Amino acid sequence: MANVLAALLPICPVSIPFGDNQRYDLVIEPTSGRFLRLQVKTGRIEGPSLYWNTTSSSMHRGGEKYGYLGQADYFAIWSPELNRAFLVPVSMGGRHHGCLRLTGPWGKALLANDHDLERVLTELAASGGTAPPSIG
Repeated sequence: MANVLAALLPICPVSIPFGDNQRYDLVIEPTSGRFLRLQVKTGRIEGPSLYWNTTSSSMHRGGEKYGYLGQADYFAIWSPELNRAFLVPVSMGGRHHGCLRLTGPWGKALLANDHDLERVLTELAASGGTAPPSIG
């Protein structure tokens, strides 16, 4: 979470929710008065793509996996291999994992460059924080 926080701070105000039982890790204000909840995930590179889990798990406590739809607005994905952060709307994540294509278009795959943290925040600021980022 620290790497995503460090990437966000020069761009927009960031808040950290009090307590540790929230379904989101950070709250950002990309435009005045518009707040978005971020769930931070670590991405892993497999072939030409970056993957991240789109669920939390309480399996270790005999529970089940839970998605974030309606409980967070964006996944903030940190890639240690790329030293780079990405923002993807939770609604665009898969049922169990999300995927960003790192090279070249492939079918309906989301392209990593379209979800670069700075690019998405710039688009959100330009739209007043109401429109999701354009998909290239």
